Amino acid sequence: MNLAEHNTDAYLVTEADKIPILAAFGSKHTVLVRFLNGDRFDDGSKFCNFQIRFNGTEFQLGPCRLRGNPQTSGYDASLDFLGDVYNLETLFTEKKLIDWPRTWRKSAVRRSVTTFWPMRLME
Repeated sequence: MNLAEHNTDAYLVTEADKIPILAAFGSKHTVLVRFLNGDRFDDGSKFCNFQIRFNGTEFQLGPCRLRGNPQTSGYDASLDFLGDVYNLETLFTEKKLIDWPRTWRKSAVRRSVTTFWPMRLME
């Protein structure tokens, strides 16, 4: 799949509604969205879940936040995911979801802090 292609079988979920969107690859960690039914949401709006279906397989990426004014024309906003970090390039190209476990992210941050400030941590 060309990363410029989009997917219309996608939804943003609130506590009360399931909002149809056009979803496209934005970056390795963000999705571009366009609201299909004229819905509008403020920058920073939070959603309970982002759902997308590829070839009959549904993926649920969990809580996300809307970030307005994307750099790509034709889209209303982009999404940042709040619970996990996903490799969205793999999702849009290979149709599989890879997330980085919290424990791995925490240990990676700890290692990078130790690398950059070893003396401060040793005091």
